[in-house]
Amino acid sequence: MQRIALLFSVMILSSCYYDLESELYPEPCEVPETPTYTANIELLINSQCATPSCHVAGGNANGNFETFNGVSNKVDNGSFEQEVLINQSMPPNGSLSACDLELIETWLATGAAE
Repeated sequence: MQRIALLFSVMILSSCYYDLESELYPEPCEVPETPTYTANIELLINSQCATPSCHVAGGNANGNFETFNGVSNKVDNGSFEQEVLINQSMPPNGSLSACDLELIETWLATGAAE
């Protein structure tokens, strides 16, 4: 009888869990209809890509993302979309949020304007 009560207690306690409301019902992303590099993408690039030893002059990564032209070269040849959106291998620490990815996807889909 004690085993049944113990088993029942374990089942009840293990069935209880707590989810964060923000994870269950995330806020929708506020992505502009036609984002631009200067207004929407540059800050993201500077904080996630053009960091010391990465996509900067003399950095270890392929390409210099310190300017729009540097990013634009990778956009034009398709490698930016491939690595950031499709493979999701950049940035290597994987720290882009779903909203960041949606912003980049929209920017690319609307012509990747400066």
